[in-house]
Amino acid sequence: CYWYKSEARFVECWHVLSTAIREAQELGMHKETVSGQLSEFDREMRRRIWCILDTWDWQISALLSRPVLIDRTDIDVSLPSLTLEGYTPSPLQHMKLQSELITQLFNRFGLPKDVSQHGDVRAYQAIVDRWMNAFPSTYAFIDPETSNDASRPWIVLHRHYLHTMAMSMMLDPIRAYLARPMSKQSPPEEVKIRDDGVDYSLRLLDALHGFFGHVYPRDAKFHFVLFCIFDTAAVLCSALMHDQDSSLSKRDDMLVAVDKALSMLKRLNTVTKTARTSYKVLAKIAQNISRPGQ
Repeated sequence: CYWYKSEARFVECWHVLSTAIREAQELGMHKETVSGQLSEFDREMRRRIWCILDTWDWQISALLSRPVLIDRTDIDVSLPSLTLEGYTPSPLQHMKLQSELITQLFNRFGLPKDVSQHGDVRAYQAIVDRWMNAFPSTYAFIDPETSNDASRPWIVLHRHYLHTMAMSMMLDPIRAYLARPMSKQSPPEEVKIRDDGVDYSLRLLDALHGFFGHVYPRDAKFHFVLFCIFDTAAVLCSALMHDQDSSLSKRDDMLVAVDKALSMLKRLNTVTKTARTSYKVLAKIAQNISRPGQ
């Protein structure tokens, strides 16, 4: 499942993840109380496995616009304590943080597809924003604590990953607004949500470029990052194409971001099939964008 995810083969990842989740449920990992005695170590391991499955289910299902695989109304398991290592942050801290947010969002809204009304989108943004502001100092968006970066190499990777996923999850319920025809005459609340979506997309692309710079070429996860760059740039293209009167305040920044994504994908299109396919598709989409002087 992890390999498919890192290779940006999300459909295969979704199917393998489904099998893993069903196996975990057969073993009762989605329930806190199990028959027989369990050591604290075994209980913690079960919680960690379920935390990973729960987080990946939400992410991959949202990415593919498919139903989630886990019925979260049937879950009764605590988050892992992450105290076994004897130091902080644990290598699994980034997954626990995401699982905490997913639980909050599900308890408030249900599934991401159900967040569509203006008020719900605003409430969703507020929840994710509070979650981001509460990150441990090691993973903070602004001036993170870096004293342990050299001794614990996973920290930098997980910082990039968390920042990427935070912006991606913030963008999830707003994507639909970036695909709607809009102008100055559109309802102000919809325009504001669209503009927020543009800001999140630009921030997400910045995070992704930093993430890519960290993992390429030594880490296979760059395939996943490349796909996300393509996907986010395509979202910006959609907003630009649906901007009926060129009233987007950050239109120039959006065009620069799309061109930067295209440049990166083009530079790597002889290295990886993911980049080659993404470049061809994004270049074709970008041709439909109205640019200054056209």
